[in-house]
Amino acid sequence: VDVDYQAYQPAVHYINGEYFGIINIRERNNHQHACTNWGYDKENLDFITNSLSGGGSSGVSIGDTKKLEKLLDYIDKAATDETYEEIRQILDIDEFINYVVIQSFIGNGDWMSNNVKFYRSRNNGLFRWILYDIDSGFGTLNYNQFTESSRSGLKNTNAYIGKIYQGLKKYKQFREKFVGHATAVIGGTIRQERCNAIIDSVVALIEDEIPYHLSRWSQNYNIHSRADKYITLAKMR
Repeated sequence: VDVDYQAYQPAVHYINGEYFGIINIRERNNHQHACTNWGYDKENLDFITNSLSGGGSSGVSIGDTKKLEKLLDYIDKAATDETYEEIRQILDIDEFINYVVIQSFIGNGDWMSNNVKFYRSRNNGLFRWILYDIDSGFGTLNYNQFTESSRSGLKNTNAYIGKIYQGLKKYKQFREKFVGHATAVIGGTIRQERCNAIIDSVVALIEDEIPYHLSRWSQNYNIHSRADKYITLAKMR
């Protein structure tokens, strides 16, 4: 599915010869992500963050918000075909929908007004969103991210996701596209069998090392029980 995300590789690490267990080596989710994956030039990039929780910061990492402000202005306008076309010239709507569908499917409770990063090339590029820090996903069966978008996402005008999503809902073209993408993603990319296979593959990467990792940090849990929990959550959602 077309969405930006971080590549990762689990690794065993030692510090000065002392065993420190498993770490996850992750691809950067800053401007280097855009430069590495899409060949963008840092000097011609708008990279914006929206992290309002836990002492995080929001604003421009690189570039400016002129195009974002233009997007938000169009979002606030009355719904017309002309305005929707202007939005399409600024926002990668397909990628935005995929991003929202996945975040909502996993029920990421640490999102919407936090852990949001998006960017565009200043050479007529479209805004794209990076899927990252989804540790709070699959936490509960009943978490409804769409409800949270209406309830809390719009209370803070800096919560870009909620504002853009709610604004786009005015457009029939967007609603139809959203339903189509959601059906394809949930029924295909993240269908039950594929989720199971991905969870099993992640477990297989680290299960032989887990006993040593748990011993190093004096922890005690069963990785297979945790995996079964995620498989059940994926099935129920």
